[in-house]
Amino acid sequence: ILVNDKKIRATQLHTKMGTFILTYYANSGYKTSPLMFTDSTQMITFSTFKSATEAYDFATHLMRPESPLAEYDATDYQVFAISKQNYTTLYNRKKVDAYKQFYDKNYTK
Repeated sequence: ILVNDKKIRATQLHTKMGTFILTYYANSGYKTSPLMFTDSTQMITFSTFKSATEAYDFATHLMRPESPLAEYDATDYQVFAISKQNYTTLYNRKKVDAYKQFYDKNYTK
Protein backbone atom coordinates (compact mmCIF):
# COMPACT_ATOMS: atom_id res chain seq x y z
CA ILE A 1 0.00 0.00 0.00
CA LEU A 2 1.33 3.43 -0.93
CA VAL A 3 -0.04 6.03 1.47
CA ASN A 4 -0.23 9.81 1.11
CA ASP A 5 1.60 10.67 4.32
CA LYS A 6 0.00 14.10 4.48
CA LYS A 7 -3.51 12.61 4.64
CA ILE A 8 -3.10 9.26 6.39
CA ARG A 9 -0.98 8.44 9.43
CA ALA A 10 0.96 5.47 8.12
CA THR A 11 1.95 4.28 11.59
CA GLN A 12 -1.70 4.16 12.62
CA LEU A 13 -2.69 2.37 9.41
CA HIS A 14 0.18 -0.08 9.87
CA THR A 15 -1.18 -1.00 13.31
CA LYS A 16 -4.70 -1.43 11.91
CA MET A 17 -3.35 -3.65 9.15
CA GLY A 18 -1.71 -5.86 11.76
CA THR A 19 -5.09 -6.28 13.43
CA PHE A 20 -6.69 -6.97 10.03
CA ILE A 21 -4.17 -9.75 9.41
CA LEU A 22 -4.79 -11.26 12.85
CA THR A 23 -8.55 -11.17 12.26
CA TYR A 24 -8.72 -12.54 8.72
CA TYR A 25 -5.38 -14.28 8.17
CA ALA A 26 -4.30 -15.50 11.61
CA ASN A 27 -2.62 -18.66 10.32
CA SER A 28 -1.11 -17.15 7.19
CA GLY A 29 2.23 -16.03 8.55
CA TYR A 30 1.81 -12.70 6.74
CA LYS A 31 3.95 -9.89 8.04
CA THR A 32 3.51 -6.16 7.57
CA SER A 33 6.25 -3.54 7.48
CA PRO A 34 6.21 0.25 7.16
CA LEU A 35 8.77 1.94 4.93
CA MET A 36 9.41 5.48 3.74
CA PHE A 37 8.91 5.62 -0.03
CA THR A 38 9.26 9.35 -0.81
CA ASP A 39 9.07 12.61 1.16
CA SER A 40 5.28 12.49 1.11
CA THR A 41 4.54 8.79 0.63
CA GLN A 42 4.85 5.88 3.01
CA MET A 43 4.77 2.26 1.94
CA ILE A 44 3.20 -0.54 3.94
CA THR A 45 4.29 -3.92 2.66
CA PHE A 46 2.91 -7.38 3.32
CA SER A 47 4.80 -10.61 2.93
CA THR A 48 5.12 -13.47 2.15
CA PHE A 49 2.53 -14.90 -0.21
CA LYS A 50 2.71 -18.39 -1.64
CA SER A 51 1.56 -17.35 -5.10
CA ALA A 52 0.62 -14.38 -7.24
CA THR A 53 -3.04 -15.39 -6.91
CA GLU A 54 -2.82 -15.35 -3.12
CA ALA A 55 -1.22 -11.88 -3.20
CA TYR A 56 -3.84 -10.58 -5.61
CA ASP A 57 -6.67 -12.02 -3.50
CA PHE A 58 -5.21 -10.31 -0.43
CA ALA A 59 -4.92 -6.98 -2.29
CA THR A 60 -8.53 -7.36 -3.41
CA HIS A 61 -9.61 -8.03 0.19
CA LEU A 62 -7.95 -4.77 1.21
CA MET A 63 -10.48 -2.95 -0.96
CA ARG A 64 -13.53 -4.41 0.83
CA PRO A 65 -15.56 -2.64 3.56
CA GLU A 66 -14.02 -4.66 6.42
CA SER A 67 -10.54 -3.42 5.55
CA PRO A 68 -9.03 -0.55 7.55
CA LEU A 69 -8.63 1.27 4.23
CA ALA A 70 -12.41 1.75 4.11
CA GLU A 71 -11.96 4.56 6.65
CA TYR A 72 -9.89 6.62 4.22
CA ASP A 73 -10.43 8.44 0.97
CA ALA A 74 -9.38 6.11 -1.85
CA THR A 75 -7.44 8.94 -3.51
CA ASP A 76 -5.04 8.96 -0.55
CA TYR A 77 -3.66 5.44 -1.05
CA GLN A 78 -2.89 2.87 -3.74
CA VAL A 79 -2.91 -0.90 -3.35
CA PHE A 80 -0.83 -3.24 -5.49
CA ALA A 81 0.09 -6.90 -5.46
CA ILE A 82 3.69 -6.91 -6.63
CA SER A 83 6.44 -9.46 -7.26
CA LYS A 84 9.82 -9.14 -5.56
CA GLN A 85 11.43 -8.14 -8.85
CA ASN A 86 8.81 -5.49 -9.65
CA TYR A 87 8.92 -4.27 -6.04
CA THR A 88 12.64 -3.60 -6.33
CA THR A 89 12.13 -1.76 -9.61
CA LEU A 90 9.25 0.31 -8.24
CA TYR A 91 11.12 1.18 -5.05
CA ASN A 92 14.30 2.21 -6.87
CA ARG A 93 12.66 4.12 -9.72
CA LYS A 94 9.70 5.58 -7.79
CA LYS A 95 7.57 5.63 -10.96
CA VAL A 96 4.21 4.83 -9.40
CA ASP A 97 2.12 6.01 -12.34
CA ALA A 98 4.02 3.75 -14.73
CA TYR A 99 3.62 0.77 -12.41
CA LYS A 100 -0.09 1.51 -11.94
CA GLN A 101 -0.61 1.42 -15.72
CA PHE A 102 1.28 -1.88 -15.92
CA TYR A 103 -0.67 -3.29 -12.95
CA ASP A 104 -4.07 -2.21 -14.26
CA LYS A 105 -3.31 -3.65 -17.70
CA ASN A 106 -2.00 -6.99 -16.46
CA TYR A 107 -3.66 -7.71 -13.13
CA THR A 108 -6.98 -5.97 -12.61
CA LYS A 109 -10.05 -7.82 -13.74
